Amino acid sequence: MRSAGFLLFFITELLLLALLYPLVPILSLFSPRLARRYVQMTATLWGTSLFFVAGVPIIVKGKEHLPPHDRICFVANHEGFADIPLILMATGRAPGFIAKKELKMLPVIGFWMTALRCVFIDRKSLRQGKRAIEQGARHIREGHPMVIFPEGTRSRSYTMRPFRHGSFKLAYLSNATIVPITIVGSFHLLEERGYLRKHPVEVHIHPPIELSTLTEEERKELPEKVFHIIQGPLLDRETSLPS
Repeated sequence: MRSAGFLLFFITELLLLALLYPLVPILSLFSPRLARRYVQMTATLWGTSLFFVAGVPIIVKGKEHLPPHDRICFVANHEGFADIPLILMATGRAPGFIAKKELKMLPVIGFWMTALRCVFIDRKSLRQGKRAIEQGARHIREGHPMVIFPEGTRSRSYTMRPFRHGSFKLAYLSNATIVPITIVGSFHLLEERGYLRKHPVEVHIHPPIELSTLTEEERKELPEKVFHIIQGPLLDRETSLPS
């Protein structure tokens, strides 16, 4: 029953988002800043309402670590489908994501992903992939935060997959402020049993790392350092989450 009710609510929200989207280009004509705030507010509300209606307890820790600016590259582990709305809700920002190009064609969702400055990538084309990373870096330099999942795919567990080679190029090219994020338990919501479950989830926002202050050697060691930062709360999951 919970899954059916949630699906009905999700479809209703998609219809509402379809009605709200035309305001984005209209606001952009008068004030790009206002349009961006509108997108940010709508995205945050969407993420928050999804978990509220599903009755999923979300615990966010470390919001005080969020930088005051938006030249941010969020780096997170990837447990399940719920991770994107979780990040929208937890950060209160409207970051873009690196997404496969097929998602751009989805009704309503594709529109809003474009408004969020998501970057669509063709995984079969190395040249197009390079251009997509460069586009994402431009977004960050212009003050539009981006999110990367260095594992490349969902882990569906508390055990993180190794970070993919070159996953930090987006951050390096933009000289961004890196904000590590740990998501603990999102795979329980859907992936674990194939239907919606009410299970607590934690989102840990870690202290930012300023790329501009790092030496060349520290930059080389950065992926491993961020991996261990994100991994920390996952290793402590038995005490950090109720059963």
